[in-house]
Amino acid sequence: MSGKKEKIKKRFSYPFFLLCLFVFYSALVSELKGWEKFVSHKEGESELKKAPIVTLKDSKDGKILIEIKNNTGVDLSYNGYSKNSPQLFFKKKKGKTWVAAGWQRCGTGMTPHLLKDNESITFELYHEDKEEVQIFTIFKARENNKIFSIIKLYEKNEG
Repeated sequence: MSGKKEKIKKRFSYPFFLLCLFVFYSALVSELKGWEKFVSHKEGESELKKAPIVTLKDSKDGKILIEIKNNTGVDLSYNGYSKNSPQLFFKKKKGKTWVAAGWQRCGTGMTPHLLKDNESITFELYHEDKEEVQIFTIFKARENNKIFSIIKLYEKNEG
């Protein structure tokens, strides 16, 4: 390899290595801490006064259909990759305790969506994990994003 190519390789390989290490470490730490630390209520924030109604419509071959009825008295917003695919947060069972696990934290393609009061929508979730799991999303009051609730959409619990 020529001296010039070797310099270029050294110049870019070390920063690339550091970037990869940072990404790996960030993913590992966030898994260990769980998502609840990052999405819990802070000072000045509160729960929705009333939660939307969640109804399981179907669950087969890893595809889960959930109907959400907004009867909260306010328009709600949520983030998602489409109007039927919200951002998801997961809990897994460790012994008898539910522990925050991973979440869809990649914002690429994620946009806010609106669910007006007294309207319904069907969410399509995909989860093939054989383990016990709870799946959540976040609904915010459209007019005040400091009012929000973490809503359980689905639970697979063997006992």
